[in-house]
Amino acid sequence: MKDGQSILNNSTYNLLDGNQTLQIMQPNRTFSGNYSCTISNAVSLNSGSLQLRVYDPVVNVTVIQSPQKVNEGAAFVNLGCSSSSGYTEMVTWMKDGQSVISKNAYSLLDGNWTLQITRPDRTFNGLYICNVSSAAYWGSGSLDLTVSYATLRATSTYSMMIIPLLGGILLAH
Repeated sequence: MKDGQSILNNSTYNLLDGNQTLQIMQPNRTFSGNYSCTISNAVSLNSGSLQLRVYDPVVNVTVIQSPQKVNEGAAFVNLGCSSSSGYTEMVTWMKDGQSVISKNAYSLLDGNWTLQITRPDRTFNGLYICNVSSAAYWGSGSLDLTVSYATLRATSTYSMMIIPLLGGILLAH
């Protein structure tokens, strides 16, 4: 039985050895659940159960930056990690090969799926890697973050005064 429902021989399940062995064909995470079996004869009845968890591979791990362009002095930049895998047990971040934790300008949000950098400057430039793992699989995605130098644009306003003088004019600012 799976989750209290009887299992029949079909293209998904094969009952072998006189129903003593259950073979699952092409398992995926939908096969996770509580499996039980009962053995009986004229004298006794015994049963057993187990919790089965099937893990899908960790695939398509990507890192996306928001906003896409960041200048020094911005309020924050988010690096978002995503994966098309099923059960995920751990999401970790690295910058240039070193672990990143929630400290100072770094904040890990949404179960570590988002790395937020507050008030980024050029010292935060580098290769960021998101590692996604389950009990059976792992995968990673990366993004090379560039925080641009903030340029200040100065504007000047000049005012001119025309002062009439004998024989000409005087321009002053």
